Amino acid sequence: MFFDLPFTWEGSSRIHLKYKKTLLKFSDIFGTNKLNMINSKSLIDISKFLIPIELKRIIKKNYLQYFRGSFSLNFQDKKMLKYLKKQNGYFIEIGANNGIDQSNTYLLELKKNWKGILVEPSPNKFIECIKNRSSKNKFYCNACVSFDYKEKYVPITYSNLMTI
Repeated sequence: MFFDLPFTWEGSSRIHLKYKKTLLKFSDIFGTNKLNMINSKSLIDISKFLIPIELKRIIKKNYLQYFRGSFSLNFQDKKMLKYLKKQNGYFIEIGANNGIDQSNTYLLELKKNWKGILVEPSPNKFIECIKNRSSKNKFYCNACVSFDYKEKYVPITYSNLMTI
C-alpha cells in the first residue's frame, strides 16, 4: 500500500523527476520508448521498489504519527480517549502550533468528530494550523495573557514547539 503524500505526482514535482532519472538508469529493462509513456500511476507502482532515502524520510516524518496512533506528547491524546466517550464534543487548544505536532485534540477530531477553538500566537504556525485542521474549527492568531496585562502587543520569541 502506498500513501497519499503531501505533494502531487501529476506535473513536474522534484520527486517525479527523480523517479524518471532513476528509471533512466534502468532503461535497458524498460526501454527508452516505453519510459516516456510512463504515467504517474506507473511511477507509484515502481516506487514501491525504488523508494529513495529522501522519500522514506518524508513518509516517516509525515506519517509516523498515524502509524503509532497518537499525535500528542507521551500518548496523552490516547489516554484521554479512554475517558472522553462523547462523540461530537468541543475542545479549546491554546498553543496549537501547526495543529498536528504534539496536539492533544487532533485525535479527538479524527476519531470522535470533535471540533473546537485553536489558538496559536506564531503567524507561520497559525497558517499551517489552518491548512492542517478541519474547517469546522475556529482559528485565532492570539497570545493568551493574564487579565492585568496592560500592553497593546505581546513580544514573543518563537522556538518551534515553544514560544517565549
